[in-house]
Amino acid sequence: MDDGRNSELAALVGWLDAMRRRDLDAAGRFFDPGAIWEGVRGSAVCRNREEILAMLRDSMEWPVIDAIELIGGRDAVVLGAKSPEFTEFGGHPVDQQLYNVFVIRSGRISAVRDFALRAEALEAAGAEAPSWV
Repeated sequence: MDDGRNSELAALVGWLDAMRRRDLDAAGRFFDPGAIWEGVRGSAVCRNREEILAMLRDSMEWPVIDAIELIGGRDAVVLGAKSPEFTEFGGHPVDQQLYNVFVIRSGRISAVRDFALRAEALEAAGAEAPSWV
């Protein structure tokens, strides 16, 4: 049964693909015009799609990513990324990991919030860590 998570994950995978290709025009189409993006502990805030795209444009030098995970929750999708280059964001230390919580409505990203800790991101998204068999 599709409870909306499949479409949310599809939108996020589409955005990730556009970012992988460094196609900001395509990436921008996944954001609602009024989307917001809040950095770790409020360290940076983008208040609309244009500000988000400017922030992404300024950070197009991608770090080496060792692993990613996507976890669908009740209210959002968690994107976790691990990189030895992740040591701090906005003056807040992180342990080689960063978690983004994406709120997706009607196929568009309406909000993103960054977290240093997986447990906090999962809670914000209304998600649980998957148990793999």
